[in-house]
Amino acid sequence: MGHIAIRILCALLINSSLWMDQPAPKPKSKASQEPPSIISTEKFNQIHGKKPSQTNSSSSANVSTSPHSISFFGVRSPGERFIFVLDNSTSMLDGNRRGMAQSEIIRAIKALKWPQQYYVIAFDSETMPLPFGPYVTSGADQTRKVSQWLSRLTPQDGTLPGNALRQAIGLKPDAVFLLTDGQFDSPTPAKIKEWNSGHVPIHVIDLGPGKPVEILEQIARNSSGVYRKRP
Repeated sequence: MGHIAIRILCALLINSSLWMDQPAPKPKSKASQEPPSIISTEKFNQIHGKKPSQTNSSSSANVSTSPHSISFFGVRSPGERFIFVLDNSTSMLDGNRRGMAQSEIIRAIKALKWPQQYYVIAFDSETMPLPFGPYVTSGADQTRKVSQWLSRLTPQDGTLPGNALRQAIGLKPDAVFLLTDGQFDSPTPAKIKEWNSGHVPIHVIDLGPGKPVEILEQIARNSSGVYRKRP
């Protein structure tokens, strides 16, 4: 029994020595106990060297980089989506201005190529948007429907393009073509510019007789669009 007790005591002393030689466990770092930090995209770009994208804050017109374009009454405009805002007032019947405008719209949309799209909004004392769309994809079937709709429009007295222009700008096309033959008091060029915060080019086709109309020139100029006087 004495020898057994001595052996047990020796074993205990050896195990105790080995345990004391083990390094104490390191406490977990504070970082491992906290959730990962969340940083902003700007901060991330600064850390990893990626430059943030630049936005154009200037008041210049929105220039499309599309390889496609449209030609309308001699005005060429790049882009994929276009809106025609058409004066349907009774004065457009004089000199077949209404027929000329409608024929040019049909010619222009026939020339569009996929994936280009368009839309038409007519106005007199009321606003009459094309009943299908927006937008309408180029194609023969759609062109025929647009032609039929245009021919059924009944001209009325009054030239109130405000709602039509505001709707057109709100649809964010690559360009708006405004066709009219007269001057109007409302909306003012300043109001249209206020609506046009996206700087959509508004190309104005003046079909009226006489000298160029200042208000129409100003609407085009404010948006970096083109003013074109037709005989």
